[in-house]
This record gives sequence, structure tokens and C-alpha cells, in this order.
Amino acid sequence: LLRKSIHMPFIFQKNWSATRARSSTLSVDLISVFALIFLWGALCLPLLGSIKEFQWEEGRDFFEAQSVLQSGHFFSYTVQGERSIDHPPFFIWVVVGFAKILGGLSEITLRLPAALSVLATGLFIYFHLRHRLSFESAFFAAGCFITFPCVIVFSSVGEMATLMSLVMLLLVISWCRIYESQHIRIKDVTLFTSLLMIGNLTYWPTF
Repeated sequence: LLRKSIHMPFIFQKNWSATRARSSTLSVDLISVFALIFLWGALCLPLLGSIKEFQWEEGRDFFEAQSVLQSGHFFSYTVQGERSIDHPPFFIWVVVGFAKILGGLSEITLRLPAALSVLATGLFIYFHLRHRLSFESAFFAAGCFITFPCVIVFSSVGEMATLMSLVMLLLVISWCRIYESQHIRIKDVTLFTSLLMIGNLTYWPTF
């Protein structure tokens, strides 16, 4: 009994140290996430409605999403009466989903999926790298992606390449999980296969 009482303080001290370390890690993660969201919000959100005219392929995306909303056919949509057969549908489906949530098609519903894809990609970069590198390195990599000028422009004009970048990153992370695991798990293979299919539906020339 005396021996147990002697070891009890050391056990409590060890548990307290582990709890404090987890709390410190969580605090750093929260600060990093809020900082990345602040960067994204300051750089990307003001541009969503600042450009009133459709840019690049936004006009085509608008007519295709409008066709899906009017006809209800998610695999067959038209652009000014002509059937569109060379445009991957997944980005259009996302735009249609945002249009239903926000109450209609506009430049905001066309550009918001791209902007959110940039934010999600930055956050996934951070959480994927922080287990392999330092917090500073992970935050630097994610911050560089979010603040890269080309990425900011793409997020402000509804470019589907932003969504494709997110899918590609998730494919890489999923492949790393399969490669690093000692046993191949069905759920990891299913996730990788599903992401590969989404990638084909998002930007099929890449595949």
C-alpha cells in the first residue's frame, strides 16, 4: 500500500502532462484554423460579388446549372438549347446544390463552391502536414496555398480547377493512408475509389 501511494503522484503527474500537451496542441490547431479562415475570408470573400459580369466559363456554368434546375436531369443539360456533352457534371451539381440552398442562381452561387474549395484545401493541407512536420511548416504551406494569387483569382471567378485541386489533395491523402497502414482496410480503398470517381466527374481530362 505504501508503494502504491508513493507511485500515485507520479501517475497523476504523467497524466497531467499528457493532458496539458493535448490541450496545447488543440489550442495551436484552433489558432491556426482561425488564422487560415481569416486569411481566406479577407482575400477571397470580398471578390465574390465584386465582379458582376460572368468571367471565363461562368456563363456556360450558369446555363448548364439553369438547365439542370429547370429540367431536373442531372446527366443531360443544355447551353442555349444545345446539349453539353464535353463538360464534367460534378461542379455543376455542386452549383445547383448551392443555388437550391441560397434560393437561386447568381454570381455568388457560381463562385462560392470554388471559394469554399480553396478554404477546404488549405485546411486539409494544414492537418495533413502537421502530423509530419512542425505546426509552423504546416501553417506556412496552407497559408501559401490560400494566399497564392492564381488561387485567389480562381476562387473569385468560379473556376472548377479549385474543386479539382481539393479532390486531388484528398486522393493523395487517401493514398498516403493506404501506403502507410500495415493492413489494407476496405474503408480506405473504398474512400480512394470514390474520390477517383468524383475526380473523373469533376475534371475528366486529368484522368
